[in-house]
Amino acid sequence: MNTDPLAQLKDIHLPEPVSWWPPAPLWWLLAAIILGLCIWLFIRRRRQQRQQAYRQDALQLWRQLPADSGREQCQAINILLKRTALHAYGPECATLHGELWLEFLDASLPGSDSAFSTGPGHILANGPYQPQPEYDSEALLALTRRWLKEHSPHAGEPPDA
Repeated sequence: MNTDPLAQLKDIHLPEPVSWWPPAPLWWLLAAIILGLCIWLFIRRRRQQRQQAYRQDALQLWRQLPADSGREQCQAINILLKRTALHAYGPECATLHGELWLEFLDASLPGSDSAFSTGPGHILANGPYQPQPEYDSEALLALTRRWLKEHSPHAGEPPDA
């Protein structure tokens, strides 16, 4: 017989490795927070897209404006700007005309240097009502496109008529 007590010892039994499933409660909490954040960002992005869809519609209409300068083009530009402003700012814009209308367009365009009041947009005050208005058609179209793309709906309230 073997009287050696060390020979009677058995190997150490290690515990089973910790399983990755099911995760600890904090991992579930982290996953819920990330999922909630993703859903919130998705909803916010969709809302912004719906709120800005009118800009794309306006730019689509801008591409269909008459190419020749004249009263018809001037009227079409004024109508497009007015429709867009009505959508972005509400019915307060409907009564704006003349210099107040131009001041409103300048105020709602970030970084504007009075391009509507004193620049190529000044024709919109009286041009749609003249038989043959004379203006720089390309500059007015470029300014109109810039306003449609860059106007800030939160720049302020439309001035009182």
